[in-house]
Amino acid sequence: MNPRHIYHAGSFTDVFKHAIFALVIEHLKKKDKPFFVLDTHAGGGRYDLTSEEAARTGEYLDGVGRLLAAEEVPAELAAYVGAIRRLNVRYGAKPRWYPGSPLLAKHMLRGGDRLALAELHPEEARALAREFGADDRIKVHHGDGYTAMK
Repeated sequence: MNPRHIYHAGSFTDVFKHAIFALVIEHLKKKDKPFFVLDTHAGGGRYDLTSEEAARTGEYLDGVGRLLAAEEVPAELAAYVGAIRRLNVRYGAKPRWYPGSPLLAKHMLRGGDRLALAELHPEEARALAREFGADDRIKVHHGDGYTAMK
């Protein structure tokens, strides 16, 4: 198994993990008080499903591909599916971009909520810095996520 997120972006297990992540964030938003999210293994934040790496495994076809092709999705998944659709509005039925947990969280945060992203892989950390560097609610840390927890 390749540890780089792009090879598995949008797979069934990725969809399962991110759907639960979105449900947790939606639950936290029920209170007015701002919250903090720490993603200890953030990855690159956004994944191109048309890339050579994603095409090599094709795992997204049985994950996000099936989810977006469904005529109906459960109401509990509306925020998660909505974030994916907003990211792909220009690409029609076949998605191009898949949001990792950092981009998914960004789409769901409110003004006072905060997000810290830790990523050890240098390429992925640079991608995070490019993607999120201008957002004051989000801090990117190149390093070990378990150390960031301390």
